[in-house]
Amino acid sequence: LLKEAYKKPGGWTAVSGDKMAVAGSKTARDWYDDVTKIPFWGDVRKSERFSQLNTALTKNPQTTQLIGHSLGGSVVLEKQKYNPNSETITYN
Repeated sequence: LLKEAYKKPGGWTAVSGDKMAVAGSKTARDWYDDVTKIPFWGDVRKSERFSQLNTALTKNPQTTQLIGHSLGGSVVLEKQKYNPNSETITYN
């Protein structure tokens, strides 16, 4: 599922059933957020990817498992803090 998220042109998530995969950095803004908003340096909740995840979850309320890689991993872990009923799997 994570591979599908990376393959989408201009996309960054893929959904299958109750699972949502969130790709890592793909744009210049993502790379900027990597440096300025990952937990040690800033607030990942202020990243574009976190905002995009909130929008995607609104459109896919059945999601109970979040899978993330790189920046996507940081975002799903942060999201889990506010939704402890969700399960996360992160890479890197």
